[in-house]
Amino acid sequence: MKRFYYLLIFSFVTHFQAFCLQKNHEITDSSELTIGLTILDIIDVNDEDETITIEFFFTLNWLIDSLRNTEIAYSEEVVPWIEMQYLTELNSSFEKKIPVDGHGIASFHRKIIGTLRHSFDFTNFPFDHQDWKLVFFNVLGQTFRIRADTHYMGLHEDFIDPPTWRTNFTGVEEIKLRGPGPDIRGLAYNFEIKRNSTYYIWKVLVPIGLIVLMSWGVFWIRPEEIAAQLTVSVTAILTLVAFQFSVSQLVPPLSYMTTLDKYTVGADFLVFLAFLESLITSYQAQAQVGRHQFSAKIDRASRWIFPISFIFFILMLFYFKI
Repeated sequence: MKRFYYLLIFSFVTHFQAFCLQKNHEITDSSELTIGLTILDIIDVNDEDETITIEFFFTLNWLIDSLRNTEIAYSEEVVPWIEMQYLTELNSSFEKKIPVDGHGIASFHRKIIGTLRHSFDFTNFPFDHQDWKLVFFNVLGQTFRIRADTHYMGLHEDFIDPPTWRTNFTGVEEIKLRGPGPDIRGLAYNFEIKRNSTYYIWKVLVPIGLIVLMSWGVFWIRPEEIAAQLTVSVTAILTLVAFQFSVSQLVPPLSYMTTLDKYTVGADFLVFLAFLESLITSYQAQAQVGRHQFSAKIDRASRWIFPISFIFFILMLFYFKI
């Protein structure tokens, strides 16, 4: 009887070892997976939708020691299943054959065009920069320890920046994705895109500044000529409002003020104050006898007060970032 039990136990152990060996041959002989990422192109940066459309190339390398110097067909059972956070794939291409070198390292290459959802911070617009990342993680039972592939990392050597942005690779880090269940370990490739503010300086900021300067023309018009003063002031106000309406389309509706918003609000106040000053001096000169000289003094003082106030406002906003 004892002999029967010994044979039964031996048979069970033998079959269990064969099963484990078969599974190891089918899947992998190592739990380490290296991921490489190279950005080929940033196709579009959409401020309104807060998305970044990118074209990138990534590689997977893992050990299959039992299949050295071979080539295996692609299948979802063979290639580790990798998810990418916040990325919507638009187009994808990959190799149908997976080479395994003499050391047992399998290499899988894939090119993707996709749209990455990202929460933009427009606080310093149009002098802002956006930090974004591509996050890779393996969700099927946490089979692999994910590592970065230093051979494929960052921007491609032929990468060209988008017209209004400058792109930098800032590093790679291991992260944890926290949720209601166990933490999921992932790998994040970090990038920074910095807005090229030259376009906005010459197309937005300078024209608004010129409208403010135009509104100061009332200080050189005699207080008695109220029609001419009103024409200059009203023209400046309407021009500024129309220009701000077109500028408001540059960013989505926000619950906070950007640097450009603060600049335009300051310009509104200066233009309105110039309009108010012209009304006061004209009323003083025409409605009250002997107040002409007083109105002229206000105009002369305004020629200095308003430019100095505008310079001070610009320094506080752009240099001290208040």
